[in-house]
Parts: sequence; C-alpha cells; structure tokens
Amino acid sequence: MCDPNEQPPDTHLYLLGRAPARAKAEATSLVTDSIGRFPAEGDGTTGPVIIRIGGLPGRGKPLVIHRYPGGKTRHWQWIESHFPEHRRYVEGFAGVATVLINRPRAKEEFLIEKNPDQAVLLRVIRDHPHELARVLRPLRWSIETFVDARLRLDEQLYSSDIERAAWAYTARKMSMNGEGQEFSVVNNRDPEVWWDGGVRALPAIARRLRGAHIIEGDALEWLPLLDGPETLFYLDPPYVLSSRIGRSLYGRYEMTDSEHRALCRTVRRLVGKVVLSGYPNPIYDEVLSGWRRETCRFRVFAKYSEGGIRIKKTEVLWLNF
Repeated sequence: MCDPNEQPPDTHLYLLGRAPARAKAEATSLVTDSIGRFPAEGDGTTGPVIIRIGGLPGRGKPLVIHRYPGGKTRHWQWIESHFPEHRRYVEGFAGVATVLINRPRAKEEFLIEKNPDQAVLLRVIRDHPHELARVLRPLRWSIETFVDARLRLDEQLYSSDIERAAWAYTARKMSMNGEGQEFSVVNNRDPEVWWDGGVRALPAIARRLRGAHIIEGDALEWLPLLDGPETLFYLDPPYVLSSRIGRSLYGRYEMTDSEHRALCRTVRRLVGKVVLSGYPNPIYDEVLSGWRRETCRFRVFAKYSEGGIRIKKTEVLWLNF
C-alpha cells in the first residue's frame, strides 16, 4: 500500500544508480533543456547520479500536457517504481502520456491513442511545439475561448494539424478535470499564469517525446504487434464504469464491460511484461486471476459527488510478473 498524498515531494528526483557517462550526458541534455540546470551529484561512473526529471522551472511538479480524466499526475512515480527492466516501452492508452513524459527514456517507446484529436495533439507537441505555442500564446482563459475551441473541433474547422492540436489543447486545458465538456472556473489560482506556464512547458515536453512513436489506433489491435520478451506494456484504460463515480468521461472512447474483458484476455496472451492500471473491479480480478496485485490510495476530485470534493480512491496495478 502507499499514499502519494501523505508526503508530496518538493521536487521529483530520480535515482539512476551507477549511470555511465553517456547516460549522464543524455540526462544532462534533457534536464538542462527542460529546467535550465542539472541538479546532480556524482560523476556518473563511480557513484549515484540523481537528476530532476519532469520538473517545471522553480516548481517540484511533473511535466503535464493538461489535466485528463484518470491522469496519473499524482502517482506516476509509484506506478513507475513497479516497472521491470525492458528495452521497448508501450503505453496502450496514452491520453496525455504523463508516465512516459516523466520517466527515463527506453530504447524504443510507443504511445497508442484511440482518440484522433488527442493523438494529433501528442504528435504536434513532439514535432511542432513552437508553432503550437505561437497559436496558443495569444489566447486568454475565458468561456468564449473554450466554446470556440469546442466548436472548431466538433465542426472540424481547422486547416492544419497544428490548428487542430491547438483547439484540442484549449478544450481540455480550460475544462473541468480535463474532460473537454464543461468550462472550468478557476478559483484557487490565476488562470492566465497557469495557461502561460502550460504553453511555456511545451518545448520541454516535446524534447521528452522526441523519438517516441505515436500511433492513432486501437490498443487491442496493436499490443500483439509490439509484443516481445523485452517489451513492457503500461496500460491505463478508462476505468471500468461500475468502479467510478463519473459515468461519461471519454465520450465515444469509453469501454464497455465486454471490451474490458477482451482487453484482459488479450494481455494474458502477451509474452512481454504487463502493468495494468484500474480501480478495484471484479472483471480484472476474475480474468486476471493469479496476477500480482499492488494497491495505492490517493485523492481524486469527484465532481459528480455532492459539492465536488476530493475523495480517496484505491488505484490497483495488475502485473503478470
């Protein structure tokens, strides 16, 4: 058991161990590009190297594209701590790819995302972060901006992937819990500062996404194609409907109980290592009987509960190793 909310770290530090000089050089490049300095100790060959990874300038928080339903901003480190050694890393339900963005690089990395708007956003951030930032920078936090972005997405009123990504980012960033459905009235922070900070973070996120393969498609079709003994699959599908309060968070990309069962049957046949996230539910426990189970308690914002309060939920990892 764990509770990442009990002792939130001031900064995210990652212990690389006795890293070779080349690994330290790559880490130095990533961190210097991201936050402008390299807070490390040791020479990379004779002792442990500790780097800050996924931190915004002056803040001890992970790099996050925008809020997202079921995003792993609060406990990505707990999840990543269960990952075994691997050569190929695959996230089957990428969303905003918080775990990949904030963890060390693998030799090969794949993100699979079924929502085409979200897949385009990930690709544009990776390939055209500065062009995307130029479109986003003049926008201001308002319900008019949010409604306009929703309309342009729904009616496909864009002339390029960069414009499409900009409206997708805006609709998610300015919405409640990143769901893209209801405008978020921000009371506990300056929304303009928050908006500008998110736009400034895009180049650092792009540098981390560089080299990652971003696939628009159905994870169930792609997982067997990427399977192998050196593959690690991290799968964070929409939570089973009966296990959560909010019943419609992903629109047409929700998963039915039968689809969750199909996912479980698919991952049971994989040769690679699998880490599957979810809330406690009988479907996974039944189909994945015999798999190792790890749990973590954390707080989530339950907008569908009375008063929209933060409540504690249990996240479960099902592991086949």
